[in-house]
Amino acid sequence: MTPAEQEQIFIMGWYCYINVMFSLVATATSGIATLGILIAIDLLPLKSWKEPKAMQLLCCMVIWLFWIGQTILGYIINFGQIKLGMVEANPAFTSPLGLIIIGDIQTSLSQVMILAGDLVVCWRAWVLLPHDRFWRSVLAILMSCNIALNIAYIILNSLGENANVLAGVLEWISNGFSFLVNMAATSLIGWKAWAHYRTFQHWKI
Repeated sequence: MTPAEQEQIFIMGWYCYINVMFSLVATATSGIATLGILIAIDLLPLKSWKEPKAMQLLCCMVIWLFWIGQTILGYIINFGQIKLGMVEANPAFTSPLGLIIIGDIQTSLSQVMILAGDLVVCWRAWVLLPHDRFWRSVLAILMSCNIALNIAYIILNSLGENANVLAGVLEWISNGFSFLVNMAATSLIGWKAWAHYRTFQHWKI
């Protein structure tokens, strides 16, 4: 066996190891996410689907389904890369277009999952501000921009190598903006909770 062949086997083994570890981590996080969803469902007793909690439950189910979907696609990609690594020396080897498409779908599911989580937080803040048009408008604008950024990132990511740099930049921007939306909505929820607590303490005295 030549040194080049040894190096090729080492590299292939390393990638196999990394892909298997990623699969194990994805399995563990999926289990934790499923447990969290089950706890959330148990803590949301619904009397009617007209309640705001129904929207939260629906978003939790969507997040869970998308999480499971992108995890399964991750398995397909990881083990598909292992298989391709074993046959890439074959003269009949062709470009793994199927894996590229699956990767794009996985990215789309991940972004939609993030948007669903943002929507849950914004919805809770929206419900707590029934008469405050200004903050409701701010939430609506932030969430609309968040959706637009994520859609733009999904489209650019699907264009392939021609838009890799721009897609990478937009990924950071969309993730940062998603964090900003979460912080804004959570701050509004905390502010309303504090105001309710102060009012309760005032009437208690």
